Amino acid sequence: MRVHPLNTLLLLSPATVLLLVFLLGPVAVVAVLSLTDWQFGAATLNWVGLANYAELWSDPVFRQSLANTLLYLVLVTAGAVAIGLGTALLIESDTQLRGFYRTAFFMPVASTLIAMAVVWQFLLHPSAGLVNHMLQWVGLQPQDWLNNRRLALYSLAAIGVWQMAGLAMVLFLAGLKSIPQDVRDAAALDGVTAASPGRCSGQPRCSSSPSAPSAHCRCSTPCTCSRAAGPTSRPRCCCTPSTPKASASSAWATPAP
Repeated sequence: MRVHPLNTLLLLSPATVLLLVFLLGPVAVVAVLSLTDWQFGAATLNWVGLANYAELWSDPVFRQSLANTLLYLVLVTAGAVAIGLGTALLIESDTQLRGFYRTAFFMPVASTLIAMAVVWQFLLHPSAGLVNHMLQWVGLQPQDWLNNRRLALYSLAAIGVWQMAGLAMVLFLAGLKSIPQDVRDAAALDGVTAASPGRCSGQPRCSSSPSAPSAHCRCSTPCTCSRAAGPTSRPRCCCTPSTPKASASSAWATPAP
């Protein structure tokens, strides 16, 4: 059924109007006002161009704040993506309690900012915090995590990773779920495991697939394939690690008749 363009515009118009009024409009107004000397409550304004930005860049406090923000962004992004991917792979490889782990790791994302701040303030308290008590139990000195200039940024970055790793996990889980089953079967036929993707496992992995060619066995590059005797007449391919002298052309091996 063909959708009329007018109907599409009518459906998009409410969201478009709200986006312009509450997001793009204020951003445009602030961008224009940043090029003037207007202050809140002033009746007049004068055009000053990029003078405000030049003054801002000459401020050492702003440059330090910008560097801290970029460092925080790198730490949180890299940590959340790495932990989210690892958690998604672990959850996807386990068939038990999968829903519980997904909910537990996603809870920090759904937590309110105030509740999360209060909990972490108690955990990182210099004298009564649980983190410092645990450090003392193992013989380490307690730290003032939120007031120490050397540790405050990294403490906040760790909290950010803890909060955002659950969101990254959900996104990676959605991507893993979208992989077709035939691709998973083909990867298992090639000896790919969750622990070592792209490689053959230590033990030969045999599979009998109706879609596999009857005269060839397919395996990944570090492996060679051969035909294995099976209880049925269907060809069964076993992937074993290649010898150092094996050439790249050995990725396709014709089973013996």
